[in-house]
Amino acid sequence: MSQKAKLLATLFPHFFLPTSSQEQHRHTESAIKRITRYQVEGEEVASAYYIGGSTSKTRKAVYEQLMAYLNTDAPITTNDIITRWLYLSSGITEACSSYILDLITRLDRERHEDIFPNLNLVFTADTATTSHHTTMVDSLNYLCRINFSAEVYIALSTDFKILTTQEIVTQASTEYAFNVPKAFVPYATLFESKTSTPLLTLHYQSNGDLFLLGKEHYSGNGKFTMIASRRNHRWHCYDMDLLEKLFRARFNNNHIGKSLLKIAFELSHEHHGGLIIYDPSQHIYEQQILNPKSSDVQNSPDPFIKNLSNVIRSTPKQALSVAPNMMQILKNLMTLDGCVIFNDEGLQSVGSILSIQTEHCDPTIATALQSTFTSILGGRNAASLYANVLGGIALKISQNGTITLYTRYYRQTITLEFL
Repeated sequence: MSQKAKLLATLFPHFFLPTSSQEQHRHTESAIKRITRYQVEGEEVASAYYIGGSTSKTRKAVYEQLMAYLNTDAPITTNDIITRWLYLSSGITEACSSYILDLITRLDRERHEDIFPNLNLVFTADTATTSHHTTMVDSLNYLCRINFSAEVYIALSTDFKILTTQEIVTQASTEYAFNVPKAFVPYATLFESKTSTPLLTLHYQSNGDLFLLGKEHYSGNGKFTMIASRRNHRWHCYDMDLLEKLFRARFNNNHIGKSLLKIAFELSHEHHGGLIIYDPSQHIYEQQILNPKSSDVQNSPDPFIKNLSNVIRSTPKQALSVAPNMMQILKNLMTLDGCVIFNDEGLQSVGSILSIQTEHCDPTIATALQSTFTSILGGRNAASLYANVLGGIALKISQNGTITLYTRYYRQTITLEFL
């Protein structure tokens, strides 16, 4: 695969996937059978969810511009794609997008052991006036040397001039918080401000992680959302509207997919591990569980599990289709040791430990298991891969913040890593 195609699949893991032969096109699963294919330096890259048809013309234009940029003759780096994506997805200028990457590079370089910058920046469409005497270079020098708390933000114009420093309003509506960690919910209200026109927020945290959020202007829903992030020195870009659609298609339920995606982002930001498995064929439930009592959630000796499972089972056909005010319940279940397993009938087990075996009565599955487990894997990783080979879908959140979706694409087990 070409270098540019690899970069695209790495930076947009939830959206762009490499394809190989035309033969595989006939085996696309029905849930995501409508896909769009692009050519990047002669290599075919398919979107994991269809962006044509009912999608907005603006969104389609965004991806066409991204593909056109990738297909230029000039070599392209990760920072080049990030810069282009910020420009296309948030509405800021190309120059501002480039300045942001310059600032991040300088922050990384100038961080010291005893000085950890914690910056919250808001880039607006407002124009600097004569009272704002800072230049772009002055702003860069200033921002690299300050250390504000998480409750303060600095507003900048798109020509990178500092406009004002303000305190974040604590009361914030959750209406505009679209799949973002709770820590960033207050920024959603800035995008409804009567006095300014925010375009993008940058959050550089003391551990070097950073998040770029804004309004998803190209999808038409106008909600506050994640645009890009860098965790553990790895960049990822997001089209959160399409990522949510992919989750809803994979988990076969609109409410479940949306709930799990939001919970995954919360657990990731809080650095809590968790694992939840969707088992539509029920090949995992009971037969593959080492601690079978975990399946009897309604009669669990643990009052915490019993009470929470009873609340969720109040609507057994939509066991995980919880209301927003009950999201914390499902989130708590996912943080328990072991995994949570559910199917289309509802919640099946909590705190389950899977009995991982490489033998199976189906020779195809046995071959897949033996090829999968050729090395020692961590507990959650092994359980996720095992569940996926048996026909399940696993959503794993690592303590380092990485979210991994184990699913199937073109009848192959793939892992989509993001955040």
